[in-house]
Amino acid sequence: MNNIPPFLQRLDLDVDADERAIKRAYARELKLIDQTTEAARFQELRENYETALSWKRHSLYEANADAASTSTSTSNSADATPSAVTAQPSAIEADLSTVFPQPVASNDANDAERVEPEASSTNENLRLADALFFEFQERFQLTIATNKTPGEATIKAVLDQSIHAADMDNFIVREIFEARIVDLLLSGWRPGHEVLLVVAGTSFQWLVDRSRLQRLGRIGYILDQAYTEREIFFQQSDATRDLCRKAITRFRNPQRPKISELLELLPVIEKILEVYPYLMPVIIDSHQLQVWQRWDSEIPSWRRINPQSWLIKVNNKLPKISWLTPWRVAWLLFIVIKVYFFSR
Repeated sequence: MNNIPPFLQRLDLDVDADERAIKRAYARELKLIDQTTEAARFQELRENYETALSWKRHSLYEANADAASTSTSTSNSADATPSAVTAQPSAIEADLSTVFPQPVASNDANDAERVEPEASSTNENLRLADALFFEFQERFQLTIATNKTPGEATIKAVLDQSIHAADMDNFIVREIFEARIVDLLLSGWRPGHEVLLVVAGTSFQWLVDRSRLQRLGRIGYILDQAYTEREIFFQQSDATRDLCRKAITRFRNPQRPKISELLELLPVIEKILEVYPYLMPVIIDSHQLQVWQRWDSEIPSWRRINPQSWLIKVNNKLPKISWLTPWRVAWLLFIVIKVYFFSR
């Protein structure tokens, strides 16, 4: 069940469930709720049902859109007249969100002709969204190049320029643009992504309405898990959170750490990558872990010895005499050696 979105789990369905199965599951669960006395449960069920329908309809729409795009591309390649190059959908289009109008399959030639404008409209929406996204990337990269540690206000100003663009009034373009941002965050950490994660969650209201992310399909579900892990991260004690932050900040620095830093922080990085498998790849370069582990393997064994811990181990093997502390043992050894040399 780990790979099944929560809204499908609520309806006890698998990812292969069709729209008919979703409606049947909703009707089945609805019979178990008294709508007059359990308004909250009814609202929760209704939200999951609507999200599941949107998710399924979008998946079908994308499959049809891809097929129409492939057909159009083949037709254009056979035409000798040069035409404008249209941006092709990337792999994440299968996970784009929103309730698009679903083309109805039909054998009627007239219906087939009516699908063509939809395919053309889809390509135009993708082109507009991609143009906005590429402009955002240029501004974002320029901002990072001039400011290595930008604040949330700086990144929000960069993102707001795209959000307030005229083409964003088209809700389909906006949803595709949001999916591009999600894909950017999941494509691997780059400087500034940790701030963009927070700003995007607020600006797109992903943190207020989590179903907006879940409707994006697989990529939305993954990022939603990252936000959930972020909430858990900030519930740690102050001391633990500060140590994790120290490790994360140092881990982003590509320079080789000191041996003391490596010995202290590598176990922390390994642990947080294990505990927060969705969040950490968004805010740090998880591939750098192998580099740190290689550097750790190059440390000679004698450099790993902690003098204080060695004295404690020695003390644990000595008879339990209350006055025989590690430092007194060291002092006694010093006196014995000094007396020996002076007596010669």
